[in-house]
Amino acid sequence: MSQKIRISMFSVAAVLLAVFMLQAAYAQPAGSTGGAPTGSGALSIQDLSVSPNYVVSGDNISLSFQLYNSYSSSLRNVNLDLEASNPLLNVSPSYTSLADSIGSGTYGGLGLDVYSYKIHVPSTLPEGVYTISVVATYETTVSDGLLSYDVPGESVMPIYIYVHGLPKLGINLAPSSQIEPNQNVQMQIAATNFGTGTAYNVTAVLENSTYFKPFGNKVFVLGNMEPGTPATADANVYVARNIVNGTQFINMTVSYQYDNGTHAESNVSVPVGVLLNSPDVIATVQSTEPSELYIGSNQSVQIAIQNVGSGLARNVSVSVLSGRGTIVGSSSRSFFISSLQPGQSATESVMVSSNESNPQNSSDIYAMIGYEGANYMGNYSKTVAIPLSLFPSAEFNVTAVRGSLTPGGTYLPVTYEIKNIGNEPAKEVSLSLQSIYPITPVSGTAYVESIMPGEAANVTFYVDVDPNGAQGSYPVTIYEQWRQPNGASSQQFSGSSSYYIKVGDAGASSSSGAGSNAGQQGAGQSAIGIVIAVVVILAIAAFVMRKRSSASRASAKRDSNEQQDEKRGEGRRRGVKQGS
Repeated sequence: MSQKIRISMFSVAAVLLAVFMLQAAYAQPAGSTGGAPTGSGALSIQDLSVSPNYVVSGDNISLSFQLYNSYSSSLRNVNLDLEASNPLLNVSPSYTSLADSIGSGTYGGLGLDVYSYKIHVPSTLPEGVYTISVVATYETTVSDGLLSYDVPGESVMPIYIYVHGLPKLGINLAPSSQIEPNQNVQMQIAATNFGTGTAYNVTAVLENSTYFKPFGNKVFVLGNMEPGTPATADANVYVARNIVNGTQFINMTVSYQYDNGTHAESNVSVPVGVLLNSPDVIATVQSTEPSELYIGSNQSVQIAIQNVGSGLARNVSVSVLSGRGTIVGSSSRSFFISSLQPGQSATESVMVSSNESNPQNSSDIYAMIGYEGANYMGNYSKTVAIPLSLFPSAEFNVTAVRGSLTPGGTYLPVTYEIKNIGNEPAKEVSLSLQSIYPITPVSGTAYVESIMPGEAANVTFYVDVDPNGAQGSYPVTIYEQWRQPNGASSQQFSGSSSYYIKVGDAGASSSSGAGSNAGQQGAGQSAIGIVIAVVVILAIAAFVMRKRSSASRASAKRDSNEQQDEKRGEGRRRGVKQGS
């Protein structure tokens, strides 16, 4: 019986030992292979708000939410970050938020401690669902029932945003045959959706124009047009008797709907090249690179020189001139084409830069065109305005510099004030410094999150100065690279600004020596100045004395003459009395 009791007690002890070892295994530190509990998944998003509710490409989104801690323990050293693998993530003012502690339940209570972000949706973003992940890392205390542990944790909270595309329609008209005055012509309406969203119930209505009058059917239903989808329709148009050579326009009203039912309508003037019985050479923009011309930037413009007349054009010369707010590069602004058959075109490229201060209006360049007819007779000439669309851009200027540089100095800070003198915000601004001997950049790069129009930012670079470098001002160049809200998601803008760095006195001994020399030179110059001043004063005094001496002698002579005359008069008076 006692043997059985000893065996049972031994079994109980073994079971208790196994339980204790199992608990010890679960109580291993976080990160060990023992499978200890962690603090991940404690946080979730609560009271999420996305404004506007209907998000379209090109919109600015206001995003706000609160955090909910589902753990019974508080979370410490909370770091909140936004992540996304798409171009939607353009958050201002900062991606990261920090919190010392988040208690159990809703962080901050009713309406307090709301996390808010501003997100810009690129206008070129295709329609679809995009995810922004709110990633939180923190520390917390967990328990396995027996012991408590301080462990790290992470919560990943996705936010899904549906972005609706933005349709953008382009309309073109092409005559099916040569245009003749006082005749009917069939024209094909060609529409293309260049936007990112579907245009629904697209309708084109032809209107009366200066030289064209539609007849028969004037309303053309083109249906639904997805991005990149073309649609065509044929229209009959009467050509006026007094039509002239060149590019004329047909007025049209285009209407469509967004996917939420919103109605859009625009009046457009579609250019049409008129083909008459004589040569008629025009200039139009065929393509541009990049597609947008930003203020203060350059653009390569492909210009199509086309003979839209019905006769041969010979000896075609074209000069492209600068217009309001534009500068055409001088290296390739003029070109010559020996001949152009009717309908034939040639493409030439010019470099255009913009310095327009008002980006609300389009800018122009001008093509001066001269040519002759097929028999080398009839000198034709014209000036064609070529419109260009302008977009605002950031521009930078260095307005101030602070720093004390001396020969032989190392890792010396130089701070420049960089001002955005343009009219568009600059985002993710990277700057680099380039200098010449005796100055060498050691830390020659800087980064600024954003610089708004009219605002300035201080950027500091660190440089070394060669010990043999002389005092003086040395030129530097600051290169800028940035992004803009109105640019494409992958588009980088760049520029440069020129300024200077001043190298001053190297030390006290050199300074005192220079001061001594300067003092001696100053004393010598002062002595010379005093001598010159004394000579001038003496000369003036001598001149005054001479003037006074001459005046005294003249006065004495006049007195002597008067005395002699008086004596003679007295003698004559005495002689008269004696005679009497």
